[in-house]
Amino acid sequence: LEIMGGGLERFKTRNNVYTAYELGTLTAGGNYETYTSIDKAVFNFTPATNAYANPNDPNNYTAKENITAFYAQGKYNIGRLQLLGGVRNELTLQEYHSQLTVYAAGRDGKITYSDLLPSMHFKYALSEKQNVRLSYYKAISRPNYFEFVPTEISGDVFTEAGNYKIKHTKADNYDLRYEMFSQGNNQLLAGAFYKKIYDPIEYGFVPVTVSSSNVIPQNYGTATNYGFEFVVT
Repeated sequence: LEIMGGGLERFKTRNNVYTAYELGTLTAGGNYETYTSIDKAVFNFTPATNAYANPNDPNNYTAKENITAFYAQGKYNIGRLQLLGGVRNELTLQEYHSQLTVYAAGRDGKITYSDLLPSMHFKYALSEKQNVRLSYYKAISRPNYFEFVPTEISGDVFTEAGNYKIKHTKADNYDLRYEMFSQGNNQLLAGAFYKKIYDPIEYGFVPVTVSSSNVIPQNYGTATNYGFEFVVT
């Protein structure tokens, strides 16, 4: 019997500063300069207020993500069968403070959540060079900064924005695989997998006004992902 355990602490911070401006060659009276040479051209901010930072720009923010994790794992052999199982607990803290106007929802945000992630793996040796594996594990996927901070990035066609109400994704994963190692580095792998995904994050159009919509990350119910793989080396 082999028993293992461990822990992890990870701290991430981000300071985001965003600015966009155009430089033009208009004079104070609104007319274009007479062109002489590029080194003598005087460029001005258009409009002039773009020379200063926007105090209400939601793309200016500070954010952090702290993760504390612990795991315990055990491995035991019964003849040709190997049992490998364990559990992992992850505690997540995500927090941000933006320059969004105080009159808008989601100017500041903080969320904590804890996930208990079990796993079990079975490996049966058909021979010295052939194995069959069956496994289950629970996993999560966290939203990134640009998904949970209410940023707004204007594009040519639409605006892409963040969603401070976004939830992290959870999944149940099942895998079955056959392995054969004939000689040297030769190997043949054939398997199938199935994933049940809860609150998957996908981008979709969300109406902002009667005539416009933003592209915003959303949680779209439950999804499934399944398939097979075949590898020969």
